[in-house]
Amino acid sequence: MDLRSWVEGLASRPEMRRKRAIGPVLRVLDRRGAGRLLGLGDDCGYLEEGGGYLLLTVDSMREGLLSRPRFAGFCAVNVSANDIYATGGCPLGVVDVMHVPEGDDAWALEAARGLREGCEFFGLEMLGGHLDAGASRRGLSVAALGRAGRVIPGFGAGPGDAVLLAFDPVGRWEGEALIWDSSSGRDPQRVLENYAVLPEIAENGLATSCRDVSNAGISGTLAMLAAACGVGAALDLDRVPRPEGVGLWEWLAAYPSYGFILTAPPRRAEGLEELFRLQGLAAGVCGEIREGPRLAFSLGGEEASVTNPLAEGGA
Repeated sequence: MDLRSWVEGLASRPEMRRKRAIGPVLRVLDRRGAGRLLGLGDDCGYLEEGGGYLLLTVDSMREGLLSRPRFAGFCAVNVSANDIYATGGCPLGVVDVMHVPEGDDAWALEAARGLREGCEFFGLEMLGGHLDAGASRRGLSVAALGRAGRVIPGFGAGPGDAVLLAFDPVGRWEGEALIWDSSSGRDPQRVLENYAVLPEIAENGLATSCRDVSNAGISGTLAMLAAACGVGAALDLDRVPRPEGVGLWEWLAAYPSYGFILTAPPRRAEGLEELFRLQGLAAGVCGEIREGPRLAFSLGGEEASVTNPLAEGGA
């Protein structure tokens, strides 16, 4: 695939179409100024409490992943923990909601085993949940509660900021599902040490914004971050760090179980990069924030751009 074809097709990609539906709903729900801090439309909602912040997030599993219930249960905990860490906090516990069709008890038990394994892996409490027996279709959602001393907002990026991608290079590529799994089968302590970099970044005010790379992939997550901040962005695809043996176009749409996009003033970007690398993680400055609302991508000396399909009024 050539760069221009990929850029022109960005808005029609499934992960982008799913995210475009969020904007109108957020505009209806937004109650900022009603005694609540920013957070709606961010990876987490957060409230000031006791000299710090309480964080709350919720995610549901894609239907395609539910055919692997144990893995889906683990991933459900993983993605919610990622949202907490991306906001600069540490997760404390989770609740779940399972929709179980009649006669699908074996699926529910396997999903529950995955949820338990996820909680044990990340050191979280299972605080409760809800099971909808006799549902018309399978479903699995997890909400996570966390705490932070200081948050990294998802709305703070400004023109001139550098864009950095960090991910864990130790992992397993699942090409059909577009997942880079760097959690399953790993030493939990080692993985949690990797996550500890994010609260450190928050406490020291090193990043202007951060989002975990969601199922929208790198390109979609960058589009979400830019839209939330009311800016544009440029990404140099030649500089995007990626696992050996994984193709560029697949990687841009992939979900890494540990992957974060951060923005920071250029003078701080090298220090951020070094923090991740000292932990044995892959990290690299690979773009910049620009005046909005366009997304620009360059590869091999060629550049192509498109209006951010997730920005208000985006095509």
